[in-house]
Amino acid sequence: MELLGLPTSPEGWAATSAIDPLPAAAQWLDLRMAGTELVIGFELPVFLMRFLADRGIPFLDIAIDAVRFGRDLFFSARTNDPVLEGALALNEVEEEILRIDAALLRASAVRHAGRTVGDPALRVAVFFGQTRVDRALVRGGVLAKPSDFIAPIAEMAKGYDLLLVRPHPFEPDRAELEQLLANIPNARMSLASSYALLACENVHEVISLSSSLVVEAGYFGKPATALVLPDTADPRLVASGICSRSYRLDTGFLSADFWHGRRAALPTVPHMLRQSLGIAWGLASPLTLSPEAPPAAPSVLARLRRQGAAPLRWLGLRPAAAAQGVRP
Repeated sequence: MELLGLPTSPEGWAATSAIDPLPAAAQWLDLRMAGTELVIGFELPVFLMRFLADRGIPFLDIAIDAVRFGRDLFFSARTNDPVLEGALALNEVEEEILRIDAALLRASAVRHAGRTVGDPALRVAVFFGQTRVDRALVRGGVLAKPSDFIAPIAEMAKGYDLLLVRPHPFEPDRAELEQLLANIPNARMSLASSYALLACENVHEVISLSSSLVVEAGYFGKPATALVLPDTADPRLVASGICSRSYRLDTGFLSADFWHGRRAALPTVPHMLRQSLGIAWGLASPLTLSPEAPPAAPSVLARLRRQGAAPLRWLGLRPAAAAQGVRP
């Protein structure tokens, strides 16, 4: 971060999506990338993708896909290499699989939680919150926050009897969402299961800054509005040839078949990626409109704090040698 001329903080990290590396940083990267045939990274920063594309160095940018209600989690991957893109396209998850998974989850939610939020005559919209530090919130190199959008959210809420505000299960600080409640008369906090809410017949719209639930809502037949287009999803990245579009992949992506350009067979371990990460992302069992219990798994940030991991240092966060209330 020092070579980039940025502070070691969430704000400095966010700024990496809207910068050109300083000469010293570019020189440092050139020295270390010399002779590199392929760069594989998780959530590569935008500036690094541009840097690699400008120098003709192939890269594969991997993330956890926005659809998280399926039988397992999925990867999302994009590249600047046409051969790799061919392999990604060959192994892309079929939409029909997601629609079947959504239908099964919707049926389960209706059975356990009911078909509506309160009175069936109520017209309801849901605003889904996010964690404070989220790549999907970075726009123009700045982290967006709900209080930046009180006016448009309030205007949309006028079309409904009730606006439910659903916090992210891994974000304990609700100060931003409390501002929505204070400024929107028909807004109320809800701790109901996110997917139970998506299944309710009188929920007519999903609103968020850029939550993955905006994508997932479509599989439940709900219109959705995203108020933030994150830098990482800027269509100019594809239009300018910096990277391909993103492809949704199952864990067959981890097999040798993928790297040989063949259709990869799905590994036989069920729920492999979900179990590996240990995060349910709102898939309570059973789904309910009652307040959810606290997540069984600690957040990734809590785990890193417990382990004193290096990523916390460049985010400007203090590791905790013995995080209170967090067990391995």
